[in-house]
Amino acid sequence: MITTPPFNLTSKMVASAIDVAGLIEQFTASEKISRNPVLRKTNHIKTIHGSLSIEQNTLSEDQITAIIEGMHVTGPAKDITEAENAIEIYNLLEKLNPYSIDDLLYAHSIMTRNLIEDSGRFRNRGA
Repeated sequence: MITTPPFNLTSKMVASAIDVAGLIEQFTASEKISRNPVLRKTNHIKTIHGSLSIEQNTLSEDQITAIIEGMHVTGPAKDITEAENAIEIYNLLEKLNPYSIDDLLYAHSIMTRNLIEDSGRFRNRGA
């Protein structure tokens, strides 16, 4: 027996239901990743490697993996420092408030530690 709902279905309701379904799918996918330590580690390495590559860092995924595992890596000192800094901040991301200026500057201080002079501070002059 089919019954008629006690409301009129609108396009806004359908769009909202689609949005909710998309969010549920994202949550389900992230739960699968978080429960799989191998997939989580692979994602961790690929994220760090990709972020560093954008900044012209020459280290490979294998070298990033070695740094995460505490092994010695040969390569440009600047690239190794960038990787160590990125690994450290990646591991702290869940503890930081994305809307906090203090946390932004703290993250910047870690990412740029031993790389730039004004680490953790806003620029006060042009680039």
